[in-house]
Amino acid sequence: MSEVGRIKTKENEGSDCWGYAVCFGTAITFIAGIGHVNSFGLIYNDFIIDTQSTAKSLTTAHGKRTTVMSVIKAFQGLILIWYPQLLKLIIFHYGFRGTLLIISGISLHTIPGMLIMKNKPMTRKKTAMKLMEILNLKAFKDPVYRNICIGQSFVNFSDLNFFILQPMLLFQFGYDTSEVATFISICAGADVAGRCALAFVSSITHINTRVLFFTATLITFVFRIALLQLMHNFVWVATVTGVLGLLRAWLHVASPLVISNHVSHEDFPGAYALFMLSGGLVNVSLSPVIGLLKDIYQDYVPAFYALTVCCLPCLLTWPIEYFYRNKTI
Repeated sequence: MSEVGRIKTKENEGSDCWGYAVCFGTAITFIAGIGHVNSFGLIYNDFIIDTQSTAKSLTTAHGKRTTVMSVIKAFQGLILIWYPQLLKLIIFHYGFRGTLLIISGISLHTIPGMLIMKNKPMTRKKTAMKLMEILNLKAFKDPVYRNICIGQSFVNFSDLNFFILQPMLLFQFGYDTSEVATFISICAGADVAGRCALAFVSSITHINTRVLFFTATLITFVFRIALLQLMHNFVWVATVTGVLGLLRAWLHVASPLVISNHVSHEDFPGAYALFMLSGGLVNVSLSPVIGLLKDIYQDYVPAFYALTVCCLPCLLTWPIEYFYRNKTI
């Protein structure tokens, strides 16, 4: 091997090692940033009970839950729209490392809150009883709750990964960075508009959140298939992306409310934590399958069809449950 070849080999080895380091760092960042979200009910359950604030937005104002949740989600969506611009400004003034330090500093504000927490007196409990209490496994005895968990877990997995991978699908079809950014902005704008519209409508009339979730899932299923048929048409992709963003808002608003409206107020934190655990298991199980489809076909389209098919457990099992319950009543 020539000297030039040895140098190139060493450079490639160094690049590969650095790539692994970047992957590891990115994984740790995601774990630290959003890894706790799926365990929110498990982590904060005792604290929010002690402070008498157990999911107040979901257990008070029974007739206005959808309105309250829509307003909260709309406010959250507005923050998410401007958050990248804020980070861009901070990066300009303080650089990449300085921005990470600032974000870390914001996260450190949780430490004073943890320091003032008081532990309850330790009491001995059997391991099985502790597990039942923490995970609220008794909720799984309810077949309707199980059906809700299964349907929503698959839909939420499909929704999350669809919008994460959509920019890469658009790049595959030849769209440039500016066009992809435009599609993302359209989706975000439609998302906020959907939340605001739902807040307004739900303040006027009652909305069945489970019917809303099912309807949004059904329309999403249809429009995703339609989107994949004409990916080269800019106007078509922009229009369908906007519709999907609107439907996504309804899914996000309705998702926790479906469980909240089904279980009692006391059981909600544990039931929702169990639902998040179910969603995590679906993510861990199916994410490698989606990646494998892309790698096998060297094409994102089969992976997106698979993500669309993940809506079917909800679309098939929920009507079956509905007709079965009506038949037995």
